[in-house]
Amino acid sequence: MQLAQIQAIRAQHDKSATEHQISFINTFNVVDQQRASLCEQELERSKVELSAVYNQVDNKKHEIERSKSELQQQLDHLQALKKELDDELMIRIVLEIELQTFREELIFMRAIYEEECNDLALLGTFQIDVGQFYRDELARAVANIKKDFETISHAQYQEWEVYYKTKTEEVQKEVIEQTLKKTEASRSSDVGIMDMKTIKLALDESRNSYTALQTENSSLANRMRELEEEFERIRFRGFQSKTTLEQEFAMLLAEFNGLKAAISNIHENNISLQFEINTYRRLLEGATFYLSSWYKRRELSWRVSILFSAAALAGAFGGLLAYGIDKMDGIGKQEGWRWIFYVEGMVTVVVGILAFFLINDFPTDRPKFLTEQECNHVLARLRTDAGPGASEHFSWVQVRSALSDWKIYIWSLCFFGMSVSIFSLSLFSPTIVLSLGFVAYQAQLLTTPPYAFAFITTMTTAYFSDKYAHRSIFILSWLAITMTGFVILIMAQNLSVKYFAVFLATGGISPCIATCITFLSCNISPHTKRATALAFMLSAGSIGGIISGQLYRSQDAPHYIFGHAMNLGFCTMSLIALTIILIGLHKENRRRDCLYGPIGSTTVQSVISKDQVTTDVFGIGTMEDRQRWGYEKLTEEQISNLGDRHAAWRYIL
Repeated sequence: MQLAQIQAIRAQHDKSATEHQISFINTFNVVDQQRASLCEQELERSKVELSAVYNQVDNKKHEIERSKSELQQQLDHLQALKKELDDELMIRIVLEIELQTFREELIFMRAIYEEECNDLALLGTFQIDVGQFYRDELARAVANIKKDFETISHAQYQEWEVYYKTKTEEVQKEVIEQTLKKTEASRSSDVGIMDMKTIKLALDESRNSYTALQTENSSLANRMRELEEEFERIRFRGFQSKTTLEQEFAMLLAEFNGLKAAISNIHENNISLQFEINTYRRLLEGATFYLSSWYKRRELSWRVSILFSAAALAGAFGGLLAYGIDKMDGIGKQEGWRWIFYVEGMVTVVVGILAFFLINDFPTDRPKFLTEQECNHVLARLRTDAGPGASEHFSWVQVRSALSDWKIYIWSLCFFGMSVSIFSLSLFSPTIVLSLGFVAYQAQLLTTPPYAFAFITTMTTAYFSDKYAHRSIFILSWLAITMTGFVILIMAQNLSVKYFAVFLATGGISPCIATCITFLSCNISPHTKRATALAFMLSAGSIGGIISGQLYRSQDAPHYIFGHAMNLGFCTMSLIALTIILIGLHKENRRRDCLYGPIGSTTVQSVISKDQVTTDVFGIGTMEDRQRWGYEKLTEEQISNLGDRHAAWRYIL
């Protein structure tokens, strides 16, 4: 029984232990689940917080980037303001220099007037000035002269009065003495007759002395009246000189104020003038590139020369037009020079509006005035002439190719020297002609014949340049003629010879400019490289315009030896640069002929398919041509982008 109880107790104990163990395990599992749930919640909360932190970091990054962008904008704005301030300071310095120059000119003109007054003083007049100090000095001098004159006159009058009184007393004494002698003589019979004669002679002498004294007194009175009249005349001339100088000073002051107003107007119109000049320069670049996109290389010189000959015609008739329009001074209460801008500017605006509607697109844009077949024909002509340079898409590779081509820089140096000379002649041709001895309106009119001659030389050169497909020989010849003109201007003294030299310089440099631009356009391809090269060269020419304005200085007048010599030097530089280009292109043509042979008939051809679509095969050639050139591994697009570096390309000299 005890054993049974013990077993029962043990069984109960085992059951309790088992239940307790199960309860502990369940409790532990519950706790573990709660802990896992808390951990999951904590993890989710941490993820949310981490996501919020990430968002904050991203926001901070955006704020930093925005701050950097704003800071960069502020820096750019600061740089722009600094540049603008520098420009304003430079303009202010230039204006101060010009104002100082005007002041020096005023001082110089005042010195001239003072010198003229000194010359008048040597002729008997007095030096008069318009200042208060000089007016006081003039009044004081006049008072002193009048006082001295009165003093001298009074002293002379007293002196003559004393002399007259003394002589009168002497005569009276002599008369008394002679009367006494006469009385004594009447008493003396021996000497009576002789004494009477002596007394008579003495009386006659006294009477004559008295008459002479009266005459001298009258002469003195007349001399006093003459001195008074001379003093009045001197005072009147002094007053006239004073009035004249005051009027001249007022005129100079008005002229100085006008110059100040002109300087102010120049400063206000500086931005618009710079915009207008830069617009015309960009128009020149774009028009040249536009023409090169429509015409073959051997047809381009004539077209470009027509464009540039317009500048020569403008120079020829600009002087006549300016002379005529300047006569409109006062019409509409406007100055004559303003009417020049009104009339010529109105014509420019009208032509610009018409050009927007009349100038057609590039041939690749299929302009409306041509049929599809005509467009294909135009493209075929261009591509068979330009060869692999017919690529019509913009390419940075071509831009880098242009900037890495040594010929572009030599061409730009050549064009830079020519631009200095043509800008100098354009700006200062009236001044140069004026220095030959002509008056202003004659100089304005005499600039017309040289520019008419320049128009003839430009068009003649263009015709023969296209006919014989040569550019450099014409440029070299005209450069030599231009240099001859400047040499004559430096050395000659005869007026007619110098005017003939102006013809040589103007007529020689004008065809050089147009032919040089054509020379580059014909020898650079593809079109992006050609556009880059043209822009670079014409920009170099614009720098020449900056230099040309500093060559003909006022201190070198009237012969301007310095300006002529500098232009001669720049023309020499252009001639040397052009010679280098000519030698380089000639050697490159010979090298390509030796390596690849002359251009064959299979190299230049165009195929028009049944649907009238032209396919450019210039430079693509046959398989035999590609093997000969070493292009068998290149695609047609790669071959097309070679441009003037293609083995089949030959430069026009």
